[in-house]
Amino acid sequence: MAKVYKMPILYSFYNNGNIRLQVPEDEVLTCWKDFFDRNKNWRDFSDGITYEEYKGMTDKQHLAKAKTMPIKFLKASGIGSRFLVLVCIYIFFDVFCAFYTNI
Repeated sequence: MAKVYKMPILYSFYNNGNIRLQVPEDEVLTCWKDFFDRNKNWRDFSDGITYEEYKGMTDKQHLAKAKTMPIKFLKASGIGSRFLVLVCIYIFFDVFCAFYTNI
């Protein structure tokens, strides 16, 4: 599986710096579509898909793709949980450094 599919799912957990342990399907879908709508990321969505075909996909089709690819494999690999730990460590050091410089 291409790494690009994992990014919108990981972004949904990252939530602009407010790390979550669970993400509702509607927010997964929002992050998923935002990611592939940005720049030309839609080209990595599927081999041979046109922009019109991509834009014509329903939310149900997008969510099905997210569930059968990155969500399934992230659960099986444990990468998702390791990512969350790394993000938490990063945020801790970011907050610590900001606090320390203001003393």
